[in-house]
Formats: sequence, structure tokens, C-alpha cells
Amino acid sequence: LWRFPDGVGLIDRAGGVIYKTKYAGFELTRSEKYFYTHLGGKKGLIDINGNVLVECQFDKIFDPTEGLAIVVEDGKYGVYALGEGLVVEPQYADIRPFDYGVAVFEDSSTRLWGAMDKRGQVILEPRFYSGSNETGELYNMIVEKDNTFFPEFYNSKGEMVWSGEFLVERARP
Repeated sequence: LWRFPDGVGLIDRAGGVIYKTKYAGFELTRSEKYFYTHLGGKKGLIDINGNVLVECQFDKIFDPTEGLAIVVEDGKYGVYALGEGLVVEPQYADIRPFDYGVAVFEDSSTRLWGAMDKRGQVILEPRFYSGSNETGELYNMIVEKDNTFFPEFYNSKGEMVWSGEFLVERARP
């Protein structure tokens, strides 16, 4: 990484310019497929060939999954489709990365969790205590009933495939 008077870039060992940008800075993403870019206090995204995927317009941007980047503007989370633009305007308190075409999100007003598909269509209304998509093709949503919490698992169509409520019933005297 080399800092030029009008941006940053990469140089080889001999000092030859490999790539020069207009950005104030850039850094490799965790997946090592993209670079975060910084300009004027905003962040964007380029691919490893220098092609702009997301202009520097957001407060934060996260490593894309399934062609979708989670973006943050004024503390609200949205979804940006690479090469297309915003598919979900920043409006949520949190959005987890997409996995198997679904992301779980936290509603800003109710603070409850739901799930959306890649088009931003809500497939599970926000009515859950918490949610995660870390279980592969199933999404674990936590339900609260009578001050007891239990898991429910849903598929990518928003259909419940298993509920842990019976565990709560069996544990009660």
C-alpha cells in the first residue's frame, strides 16, 4: 500500500505502480475478495481488480455474502446488491449476513427479529426475541412465551420446521 498525494495505491517491490485510486484509504475484506474503500468519511467497496461495486456513500459496509452487502447509514442497516444498488433502504436496527438466500433482521421500532429474502421481502414478520442464520439452511428464531424462551427453526420459505416449545412444556412441573 502506498500513499500518493491524491490517493492511495499498490506498488510492486521495484516501486512500479500496480494500482492507483482516488480513495483516501482501502483495506482488504475478511473474505479477501474485496477492498473496503474510504473517501470523505464514507465507505464503499471495490473488487480485487479495482472495479467499483459500491460508491463511497455509507457510514459502514460489511463483507458481501451471496452478492449482497449489509450497509449502514445514520445507524440504520440496509442491503445493497452488488451491481444493482440498494434493495433495502437503511431502516433496521441490525441485519445479519445472508446465508442460503435469507438474512435475519432486527426491527428498529419493536426491537424484535424477523427474516427477509434476497429481494428484501419479509418472509418472517419481526416477532422473535432474537434470530440467527448460523445453522445452515435453517434459521433459528427465539420465541418468548410466559417468560420462557425456546427455539423455533424455519426454512428459507418462512415455514416452521421444528419448535422447541414442547421442551418447555415437559420441563414444567
